Amino acid sequence: SFVQRGTPAICDKHLRAKAALENGADLVLELPLSYAVGNAEVFASGAVEILDRLGIVDILSFGAETDNLQELIDISTFLNNETDEFKASLKQEMASGKNYAQARANAMPKINVALFSSPNAILGIEYIRALQKRNSSIQPFIVCRQGAGYNDTALQSRRTGKNFTSATAIRK
Repeated sequence: SFVQRGTPAICDKHLRAKAALENGADLVLELPLSYAVGNAEVFASGAVEILDRLGIVDILSFGAETDNLQELIDISTFLNNETDEFKASLKQEMASGKNYAQARANAMPKINVALFSSPNAILGIEYIRALQKRNSSIQPFIVCRQGAGYNDTALQSRRTGKNFTSATAIRK
């Protein structure tokens, strides 16, 4: 039993699903392994496909390091309609040794580059891209991340002014 990002689960999926249902969840779905272990695009595509095919979901809520939904929609729309100029620039950035996320951020015109180093925003962009590709009626909704950043390793407290500790810090 593993959880998101491939870390071992404390308890098996059936016990976790039961706990979620006993604590207010109406439905628990399992993302097939082939999607769950994929990159953000693959993960989001699988999740959106399942939710869209259910026909009962109207909002996809996700956390992100921004509350600017329109910015994420604009980036998603651009990426779903890549220009030849963008593709050439991306190829050049990759050839210079940058990883895919850095190369894509550098190749994109007029964007908030910080979003491409923010894991939750990246996943949010991919959720929106998947919704757009499916022409889904599901609407994206951002819950803005507060407190510690995704990769922050320091435990937070009221003294630091941040009341939310990252999962990375907790695991450390």
